[in-house]
Amino acid sequence: MDERSITIEEFNQIIRQWYGKTVQVTTQDGWEPNSAFIKLDDVTVSPDNGVIQLHGEPGESVMEASEHRTSTHIHEIPIIKHPKILFDDAGFTIQTASGTIKIDQINDVGA
Repeated sequence: MDERSITIEEFNQIIRQWYGKTVQVTTQDGWEPNSAFIKLDDVTVSPDNGVIQLHGEPGESVMEASEHRTSTHIHEIPIIKHPKILFDDAGFTIQTASGTIKIDQINDVGA
């Protein structure tokens, strides 16, 4: 399926369906992408405060060589008030002032 532009409200509705799943959050704001894996428990979306917070436990990756686990239980994504968000059924791409954030649902090991 092609990527389509969605609102922050649609993002909030869709990502809540991913609770209990492991997501990979990849930040590209420089030369090297940075990835974190989170078993998603909750999401706080606050465009007025400029943040999306992904709450959950550090997750398992099927790509262990590039794995980076979060050190906290909240992964914050800075956003602008009206972020550009694309969705393609596999994941989200969020354009921020400092770079691009991808959030993809991944299959857990053994799933």
